[in-house]
Amino acid sequence: MIQINPAARLTKIENRCFRQCHTLPTKPGSLFPTPKISIAVEIRRLRVCSEPHKPLFLSFLSKTQQFFERSTARETEKEKMAVNGCFKRNLLLMLTVFGVMAIVKGPAEALASSSPSAFVQNVVYSNKIAIFSKSYCPYCKRVKRIFNELQEQPFVVELDLRDDGGRIQDVLLDLVGRSTVPQVFVNGKHIGGSDDLQNALKSGHLQSLLKKE
Repeated sequence: MIQINPAARLTKIENRCFRQCHTLPTKPGSLFPTPKISIAVEIRRLRVCSEPHKPLFLSFLSKTQQFFERSTARETEKEKMAVNGCFKRNLLLMLTVFGVMAIVKGPAEALASSSPSAFVQNVVYSNKIAIFSKSYCPYCKRVKRIFNELQEQPFVVELDLRDDGGRIQDVLLDLVGRSTVPQVFVNGKHIGGSDDLQNALKSGHLQSLLKKE
C-alpha cells in the first residue's frame, strides 16, 4: 500500500499551480492564467486520502499518553516506597536503641529511679524475705546470720550505701512505725527488728511464715 504524505502532497500542488499560472494562456480580459485543474478538487481529494490515517494517528496519540501516564505513576510509586522504606528503617533504629538502653540500665536502675515508697512496696511484696539494713550495724549482721543458719537467702537493702537511704527510712516509719534497722519482712508480713526475729524463731512463727508461698 502506497503511503501518502499530506503535507508533501499540498506542496506539490502549490508548486504545480504556480508553474501553470505562469505558462498557461489567459482568457481575454483576464490578468491571470486559467489553470487546467481545480485546486479545490485536489485539496478535496487530498483530504479524502488522508482520512484513513486519522484513526492511526489518534491511536498513536492515545498510546503515547498512556505511556507517559504509566511512567509518571511508576515514578510516584517508587518515591512513595522510598519514603516508606526510610521511615521504617528510622523507626526500627529508634526501637533498637531504646531496647538496648533498657537492657543496659536493667531493673535495678528502674527501681532506683522510682519513688522511695514504690521501691519499699516492691521490695517487701516481691521477695520472700526482705531486710532493710545498714552494712555496719551489728543487729543487722545478727539477723543475716539467723537466715543463713536457716539456709534462706534474703533480699537485703543496705540503706547506708544508697543515696535515698534516709527517705526509705522515712517510708518505713510511715509503714511500720519504726525507722530503726534492721526491719525484717517475710512473705510481705512485717516481723520487726533483731529481737523480734529471735522471738519469732523461738516460737516457731518464723518457720510457719517461711513455709507459706
